Amino acid sequence: MVFFLNQSRPVLGLHEPNIGVRELRQASADILVCVHNSIDEVRTCLESVVKTMGPKDRVIIVDDGSQPPTQALCEEVATRLGTTKSLLIRHEEAKGFSQAANAGAKQSSQDICIFLNSDTIVNGDWIDRLSACMDQQGDIGLAGPLSNSGGWQSIPLLPQAGKDMFTMSNSPSHLAKLDNYCRRHKVDGPILVEQLNGFCLAVKQEVFATIGYFDDAAFPRGYGEESDYLLRALDTGYKAAVASDCFVYHAKTKSYGVSERARLVKLGRVELERKHGADRILSAVHQTRHHPALQKIRRRAILDFILRGWIFR
Repeated sequence: MVFFLNQSRPVLGLHEPNIGVRELRQASADILVCVHNSIDEVRTCLESVVKTMGPKDRVIIVDDGSQPPTQALCEEVATRLGTTKSLLIRHEEAKGFSQAANAGAKQSSQDICIFLNSDTIVNGDWIDRLSACMDQQGDIGLAGPLSNSGGWQSIPLLPQAGKDMFTMSNSPSHLAKLDNYCRRHKVDGPILVEQLNGFCLAVKQEVFATIGYFDDAAFPRGYGEESDYLLRALDTGYKAAVASDCFVYHAKTKSYGVSERARLVKLGRVELERKHGADRILSAVHQTRHHPALQKIRRRAILDFILRGWIFR
């Protein structure tokens, strides 16, 4: 277990590679975590990241105007990891997700930059599997995992208008089982999609060099920035894929109230349609939501998860 904000307890994985991480991966990764309060979720997320980082990986923490307790946690993590394994960026006032993400991405120097929400939990060699997913074809520039709450990448069920269709334990032992399940049932060949959810989004460094970063003017607080980015990448010839052997737990912390979230989603949709057209957006969503490989994965998962007692009402 990794503990932060406790000087008497060591942080595991800071001075030696995690034994669960393969050393065959050539690509190095920056794991970019944007933080705004929610200290418990942030602590859990960063603990899981530290335990799974490879020797060449680094975590970039963008503290977007957090209150003192969360600010102190971010500083503690960065101090313990040191400057070769971490970078801390602090905004005294919150600028919104897109600006925070761009601030971190512009400091990314590794082969891959992985945007990771601060309410996620990662497991094992998840970075290796995202990297391997992009290695399947030279033109795959972006990749994302499966998740309990990851838009069209969700298993065993798709989200239903903001309703929680089921409950899933986030205990380490349970998440390890889910991770192993996805590894065992990997789909052969790349699952190419036109949309990826931003909760965990891996981007090759060359994509930044080609198309730049998130449009933080059109999507200052998120809600549409990753969809816009995917379409821009596709327009320049890159492809996006889902890593069917990788599972990342997403708690989906409700940073905004229901009405505010609905307002932001609507604003994001307006901007997406302004930039790309309504038909393009509908086509991209339909292609991803109804992708045969993802549908097959969900059909198998719902039966397996129920039989194993992994989900409950």
